[in-house]
Amino acid sequence: MFIGVSKIKFKDEFDRVKIFFILHSFLFILAKILELFTHEFSFVSFIGFVFWLVYYRFFYRMLKFLHYSFWTMLFITLAVIFSDMFTSLITYEDISLFYLYLLSFVAIILSSYFVHSPIFYPIVSWWEYDFRYRNDLEAKVMIGENEEEVESRLVDLRRSAGGLSLFKDLKIGTKITIKLDDNQFNETLYGEIVSKRRHTLGRPFTYGIKFRFEEDDDRKSFIKLQKFWNVERKSKQKEKFSL
Repeated sequence: MFIGVSKIKFKDEFDRVKIFFILHSFLFILAKILELFTHEFSFVSFIGFVFWLVYYRFFYRMLKFLHYSFWTMLFITLAVIFSDMFTSLITYEDISLFYLYLLSFVAIILSSYFVHSPIFYPIVSWWEYDFRYRNDLEAKVMIGENEEEVESRLVDLRRSAGGLSLFKDLKIGTKITIKLDDNQFNETLYGEIVSKRRHTLGRPFTYGIKFRFEEDDDRKSFIKLQKFWNVERKSKQKEKFSL
């Protein structure tokens, strides 16, 4: 799987994500150390502590290389933190331990919020084999100054960014113009490719798009697109479950 992200424009944003993750890891491991030496020191609990050190090494790698497995590990981590918070209050009656777990919970939530964007993790509904119900829209993409036109699909739209799926191999930093292939939406949108993924051979590239709002009309067009996107998504869900 190929992944590339524009380091020039989003290095600071991704560094912020990693800082919150490292803070979370430090607080969680500190809580485990306190729990180990204050409440239940044993060979089994020591092995458990070593396990968490190894676990967080892999957890950080999932984030660093933007693998989707990060989200699976996140849900496991949150479940464990909730359990540990309950144990620290009910079993150990240790408020200091509870606050360490609580702060680690807040830090990982902030990290996951900032990284939950089409720039880093575009959501592509591969599980929906019937294209009629996929949460995406057909689009025409004009590339560069020569305005070469390419068929594509808009697969994600969140936080002033989008995910675009097409088979053409484009460079990060390419300026593009997007027009939806739909009579109900005839606005033109302008964007720039800031990230790039390819999961497997035979599947299209998925690009993270940052929309450019150089004029007031550009932002108005994006707001219209968001409304249109939500209406289409709800319509497809309703049609799917009404069968």
